[in-house]
This record gives sequence, structure tokens and C-alpha cells, in this order.
Amino acid sequence: MIKNLVLTLVLALCGVASLSAQMKGDESAVALAQEYYQNALDREAAGRHKEASVWARHAVAVYDSLVLAHRDSMLYVLPRARCNQSLAKYYYETNEGTKSMLCAQNSIRFYNLAVQIDPDTFSEERDLAMSSLYIYLSYGYLSGKKTDEAQRYINQAYELRRAFYDQDPDLHRKALFSAVRVRGMIMAQIGEFDEAHAMYSDAIGLCDEMEAAEPGTNNHNYQSIFFNIASAYYMAGDYTDALRANLKVLKLLRADETATKEDKEYYLDYCYKYIANCYWCLAYDEYVKSGYNKKSKETMALYQKAYDCYNMALQYNADDFESKGKRTMVQLILNGIEKPKPM
Repeated sequence: MIKNLVLTLVLALCGVASLSAQMKGDESAVALAQEYYQNALDREAAGRHKEASVWARHAVAVYDSLVLAHRDSMLYVLPRARCNQSLAKYYYETNEGTKSMLCAQNSIRFYNLAVQIDPDTFSEERDLAMSSLYIYLSYGYLSGKKTDEAQRYINQAYELRRAFYDQDPDLHRKALFSAVRVRGMIMAQIGEFDEAHAMYSDAIGLCDEMEAAEPGTNNHNYQSIFFNIASAYYMAGDYTDALRANLKVLKLLRADETATKEDKEYYLDYCYKYIANCYWCLAYDEYVKSGYNKKSKETMALYQKAYDCYNMALQYNADDFESKGKRTMVQLILNGIEKPKPM
């Protein structure tokens, strides 16, 4: 009881400083943080999430330094909440699940403090942010193979975003797409492949609606969902359909004129590597079907395609040790030094 009264008093005293733009003497530092954050938002608008994350990290670092300098963890909770939410989004967009989760946790903590300080003003913003932050938490837990926690948060995110979508489909369609997509990823991870593909089908439908509203702006979304579809097929052992979906991703990626050169090369590396993995698995299946005939033309032709695709992956990332190792093994198989083996 006493502890709660003390906290309430502290929040009341710190409220103005915590939620205002700056404290006395912090003007130049806050202006710099705001400039960094605006740079992040500008990069985000251009689809350059890697660059956006750099600027958002700078903004967070400035606010954190002010908190340390004043030795007051209650300061600047609102801008810290917003910056961490954006940073969580950028990490999510660049497939860095653990970092996304950690930033989402920070954002939730700061939003909760903001609401304690001024519930009338910030409850609505916090509640809207939660629908995104739960997705980033879920994605992070999924990356760590903690599927129970991932399911718990994605179900909350889905319910929130579904409700927002029902109120205003045009405004919340893209947000619902992300929730449906991650939900499908979780279903695939726990082996519920029919449910995963149902989620992915809904996600494609939402993406089609977004594309109809804003033509030419959803290439990356289509790439993401078809890559997820490919992964679900691959996990289920359906390498033919996995290959077909990965080739669709490759076609979309090559036609993408919105991605930066760095991002495009990053994704081309991964795309060719996963295509090569599919060819390897298909080659081994053919080897088994041939009665373990090491000289089967069909088997060797598929291994050759795998080798070529690992080579292509290395064209875009010469330091990809996974592709290097697998290419070496495939070369040994093609040369008859090693017998075909499963992935």
C-alpha cells in the first residue's frame, strides 16, 4: 500500500518532465534525438529499414544518455516508448526476432509508465501500439523456439488488429496482414501446416487488397509471404512446392525496384541458398527412388542445380559460410568422392 502511494506521488511529480519534450539544459540533446528519429521515419517511409534502425538506435541512445545523466529512469518515457516501438518494427522487418522482442519489451514498459502518468492522454496510443508490439514479441519468441509464448502474444495481437480492421479496413489492413502472417509462421513451426497455409492464404488476400489500393508498393510483402509458404512446405517435406514458392520469391525479388542494393543482395543470398536446399533435398529423394544409384542422371542433375544455386548465393555474400560448406559437400557428391546424403 505504502509502496503504491509512493509510486503514485513520484509519477505525479515526474509527469510533466517525463512526457514533455525536454528538461532544462537538455534542449540541444533532445533536438538531436528528434532529428535522429525523424531520419529513421524518413528511411522507413522509403522502405529502407536497415538504415532506419541505425537512426532509431541513435535516438534511443541519446534519450538513454539523458536518463543516465539525470539519474532518473522516469524521464522521457513517451519518446523512448515511440523510438523503441519503431526500432522493434525495423528489426522485425529485417528478420532480427530477438532484437525486435527486446525493443518491444522496452516500448511496452515505457508506454505503461506514460499511461500511469497521464492515462487520459496516452491510453489510446498505448493500446494501439500494443497491437504491433505483441506481434514483435511473438516473432521474437518464435525465433527463440518458444512457441507457447509466441502463440499467446500473436493471439492477443490478432484479436486487437481484427477489431481495428473491422472498424476501418483501409486504415488497418496492413497491420492485420502482419498479424496473420506471423500467426501462420507459428502454426508452421508447431506442425499445423493446414492451418498455416490457411493463414497464408488470408495474408495473400489482404496483400492483394493493399496492392489494389496502392499499386506497386507491396512487392516486399509478397516476397515475405511466399517465402513463408516455401518454408512451411519445406518443413513438411514437400520440396517440390517449396521450390516452386522460392522461385516465386526470386522472381518478385528480381523485379523489386524499391529495395536498396544492399537489401536486395541480402535477400538474393538467402533466396538462392534456400532454392539450393530444395534442389539438394529433391536430389536425395531421387537418389532413394533410384535404388541408391549414385550415377543416376536425375540425381546428379538436381545436385548440379543445387551447386549452381549455392554459387549464386555466394555471388551476393562471399562470406556466407553455410553456402560455402554446402557447396563443397555437393561438389564432393558430384565428383563421386562422397555418396549422396540427406540435408
